[in-house]
Amino acid sequence: MAHYTILDENNIVTNFFAGHDENNGVDWEEYYGKLFNKVCKRTSINTCCGYHWTDPSAMFLSDNQSKAFRYNCGYVGSEYDPINDAFIMQKPTNDFENTPRDLGYYVYKPEIFSWVFKSNGTLIEPNWIFNSITGVPQYPNPYPSDGKIYKLVDGSVDWIEAEPPTE
Repeated sequence: MAHYTILDENNIVTNFFAGHDENNGVDWEEYYGKLFNKVCKRTSINTCCGYHWTDPSAMFLSDNQSKAFRYNCGYVGSEYDPINDAFIMQKPTNDFENTPRDLGYYVYKPEIFSWVFKSNGTLIEPNWIFNSITGVPQYPNPYPSDGKIYKLVDGSVDWIEAEPPTE
């Protein structure tokens, strides 16, 4: 599966959808562009600030940075820059990523077409860290990917296996 955007005449994303992966030799940007009679651009939901992440909400870098695509994910309302082949991130609100207003503010970094968090040094939890690329406070260890359910215990930086919910 891959993700695509449809652009209006001002290069603003008006549609975002999941579509066919481009591994089978078909140019799906061209196909969907003709279908919608608009410009279509593929996007990556795991790309932000010019980097590819294991999970867009957890903000841990993936091992394969060749998957970083067009700097940011092109969500509805964001702008596509055809000269730089980049989606320009919309300015987040201070509620973005559960970041309270008293922790800092966002600044635009044009070299990565992205807004990054400028912290005042206060962390949400004492064991959290600041993401060195986005500036957003986050927990220090990635969520395990073995399919089990985990939780964080107050004061811990490690994921503890949790009991699955009962019905």
